[in-house]
Amino acid sequence: MCPIALGSDGGGSIRIPSAHCGLYGMKASMGRVPLYPGTKDERYPGVSSWESLEHIGPMSRTVRDAALMLSVIAGPDDRDRLSIPKVDFDWLEMAGRTDLKGCRVAYSPDWGYAAVDSEVRRVVGEAVRAFETDLGCVVEEAHPGFDDPYAAFWGLVALESDLTGLRALVAEHGHHMTPHLVEFITRPCGRIVQPFQWLAFTFPLNMTGQPAATVPAGFTRDGLPVGLQIIGRHLDDALVLRASAAFEQARPWADQWPALLAEKGL
Repeated sequence: MCPIALGSDGGGSIRIPSAHCGLYGMKASMGRVPLYPGTKDERYPGVSSWESLEHIGPMSRTVRDAALMLSVIAGPDDRDRLSIPKVDFDWLEMAGRTDLKGCRVAYSPDWGYAAVDSEVRRVVGEAVRAFETDLGCVVEEAHPGFDDPYAAFWGLVALESDLTGLRALVAEHGHHMTPHLVEFITRPCGRIVQPFQWLAFTFPLNMTGQPAATVPAGFTRDGLPVGLQIIGRHLDDALVLRASAAFEQARPWADQWPALLAEKGL
């Protein structure tokens, strides 16, 4: 509907909608793009929270469009205490450097514990082979080795939210809110609810602050888009962007449409 858009990613809300819509989406390292206000503000319960988790970033049709957007929105801001100094690389230049030959890539289809649909596993598994066959990388299947941090993630969300203000909103507008949000807000502090498990692949990177991007990997047999996530070391946004651009060059997606849309001429 538009050439570029902003997302606010506290647990995956750049990468998840991008993956669901066949788009490119990237959250840079924590602090690359300033967030303000990012602390609790009693005037805006539910808006000014998630300070240690939320990242702002682009959603776009191509990697280069996202790089152009990052070149504008990234940089230091004294109002954000997590903001980091200006980057010493050019976003657009990194999007144009696609040589990954010899890079070592660790690939995990399920973190070692997450539930994954068989079609998603197939599509992503086929897409990963491009890094080895087309881009000359050394790919090894491996898992990060930590247990599911789901409970810890929601504990941080509760810690950084204005629960008093949110409970007041529930009392007045709860019938308009999604049931899982109402349940989360109204339960006693310290008790963790289990909302949507589709956060499994994305929220751990909000907790670590590492740069991560989703690239369109293909479509299921039913024509639904699937995203593949590329993760880099902390502050190595340049490599994530380069790897994204290299994958886009090896498997272009901008003109790929699911059969349902192609048939309808959309």
